[in-house]
Amino acid sequence: MRGRAGWWVALLILVGCSRARTERASAATSGAPAPNVVAGPRGVNGSITISGALDGTFTWKPDLALDQCACPARGGGVLQVTMSDGAETFIAMRATVAGELRILSAKLGGDALSGKGPAGTCRTGSAGDDRAALDLPIDGLLKGTTGKTARVKGHLNVLCP
Repeated sequence: MRGRAGWWVALLILVGCSRARTERASAATSGAPAPNVVAGPRGVNGSITISGALDGTFTWKPDLALDQCACPARGGGVLQVTMSDGAETFIAMRATVAGELRILSAKLGGDALSGKGPAGTCRTGSAGDDRAALDLPIDGLLKGTTGKTARVKGHLNVLCP
């Protein structure tokens, strides 16, 4: 009897392990990203609206610069990007997950608008994976060195290249 009971226990363990392995393999091939994996097309999604010293709604397109997009292991995610209003106004924007924001444009006459808004978030892929994603809520009053001001509002989701 003891030999038969041991055999049944071994069979149950084998079946249980086999099911767990099959479920893990199924999850890995289901097409759904595993937790903490950044997936999707690279680039900047969303828009920001500026009013004041500069007016317009600005977005990023793949033919514009995406100079810096990083989510370092020790924090401090940063985005440096060129955006356009779709007409002839371009801005160079630097935003951090700490909420710091700086905007330059030829239409500002050499002045830079700077300010601080809400903090964003930074995510990276799994260990050894350098893909990063930034979630940047943009909302604040920006001030220039010559007294110019502008209100900026929007939201950017960024998948770093």
